[in-house]
Amino acid sequence: MSAAAAPDWCEDRLTEARGVLADVAHHPDTLVDLACKVVRALSPDDGERFEALGLLRLLAPPCDRVAPPEVQP
Repeated sequence: MSAAAAPDWCEDRLTEARGVLADVAHHPDTLVDLACKVVRALSPDDGERFEALGLLRLLAPPCDRVAPPEVQP
């Protein structure tokens, strides 16, 4: 890939990622996760990157949390 084609490639990937995020309900979580990461890496818009991060956090598996103790009657 030539250096001149690199910006086009990045813009194409960003456009595809935006398309996936615009229709999240019809794509598997793994593809949405990848699209969020592409937007976070390539978008020049701070707000768009922030929203992609928020969606990534929603899709992330829960951390190992300590379960609350059961209440004994």
